[in-house]
Amino acid sequence: MRDGSVMFHKEFLMNGLQDYFKSGRPREHKKFEAEYLDRFEAALGECGISEGIYIASHLFLFSYTLSNEYKIIQQKIYDRICLPYQNWVHQNFQSNNTKIKKGDKKNAYLFIVRHAITSGMYSPAQATYFMTKLMLEAGKLVYVISTGEVDEKFYRLKEKYPNFEIIQLKLYDDYSAAFNFMEGLCTGGLFENIFTDCEFSEPSFIAIRHQLDNMVLMSAGFYRVPWYAKILKPNVLGPAVGTAEISTPMPIEPDLLAPVIDHDLVELERGRLGFTQDDMIFGCFARLEKFTQAYVDIAKFILDKFPQSKLLIAGTNEQDFLRSAFKAELATNRLTLLGFSNSHLLGNLLSFGLETLPTLSGSTVLELYAKSKIVLTSKKDVTDIDYIRKARINDFVYSDKKGLDVLLNDFMDIDKRKSNEEKSKKFIEDMGHVCRSEYLKIIDSL
Repeated sequence: MRDGSVMFHKEFLMNGLQDYFKSGRPREHKKFEAEYLDRFEAALGECGISEGIYIASHLFLFSYTLSNEYKIIQQKIYDRICLPYQNWVHQNFQSNNTKIKKGDKKNAYLFIVRHAITSGMYSPAQATYFMTKLMLEAGKLVYVISTGEVDEKFYRLKEKYPNFEIIQLKLYDDYSAAFNFMEGLCTGGLFENIFTDCEFSEPSFIAIRHQLDNMVLMSAGFYRVPWYAKILKPNVLGPAVGTAEISTPMPIEPDLLAPVIDHDLVELERGRLGFTQDDMIFGCFARLEKFTQAYVDIAKFILDKFPQSKLLIAGTNEQDFLRSAFKAELATNRLTLLGFSNSHLLGNLLSFGLETLPTLSGSTVLELYAKSKIVLTSKKDVTDIDYIRKARINDFVYSDKKGLDVLLNDFMDIDKRKSNEEKSKKFIEDMGHVCRSEYLKIIDSL
């Protein structure tokens, strides 16, 4: 209800946030953000534990998802959401125990993740899988708690390593029991370090309540949180700042980035989507909020340059902006716009990738590199290209349309194209070796 009716702050935010996520995250809800933030602190005062965690977590996702300026939004979320939430926990639920130190049990580690999913368009646990596998190979004891789904990759680790345990903990089945179980594991002094991909949610509450000094956030993009002892921050997001942040390379696990896909399945997908062998297919797969007007302009430049080219975009959330921006291209079948999809299957269809801008596409680009694909990345709005070089091939970075035109002409040269495609695959192989070594050093340093 946003019709002017009198409503308690908690009810107002719960209804508004639920409507946003159930409706596919429409961008038009951005107009409600100011009022949500203004009501947030008062809403927390009306909440119990589960309700407060829900509102804080979903308001964070609401604000973060609706912003295309990931650096600017960091401070805004910190001031308007993080600090009020932290104060709410401190004032109402602070543990009487003294600050809990690291567990006495060395070489034992706990991961708490939303979903233990490593493949597909939404695969948040690739870093968890990568780090877990490294630890297991080094003989460490590892527990993984997933509050959502678990895929076969983790169950295979369970079969291979006796020093591994995977637990699927459904919070909605019996919230109190599940929460108490998670809290007990975190505060029992069993683990040297606890890793999580949850910026908010239950791990944040537990970290604040018990002042944990061994809980580490594996940031996927947002890192401005005050309650975790350490934050593993992908170097593509910029340099580590302060003592809490640790700059990390993107985790590289070849069997996750480029799993074997049956060629017949790729060709069936090509036919199903209406593509032919003569089509030059380019595009990207990411949350649709990342496809900005700047991306539209660059994509149309390519479509105009190459009559045989077609654009393929796939991603979750609202499609209205792209449908409006590419109205003519949709009508002439020069754009295929998909929702949640198998990014590995689609990746094998692409002739080359065109990364989103100004917000980068994340691991999707690495997946395309691993498939020997060229991915064109814009330098636009990147303050320091050095951090892009660590997870991007600098030879494929363009600064303007003139530079893009040079790269596109190189693509049409068969010899140059093959050389660049080999460069993509070798880049991933080299990154993989460096990445494993760096992560082992980071884990041992925590």
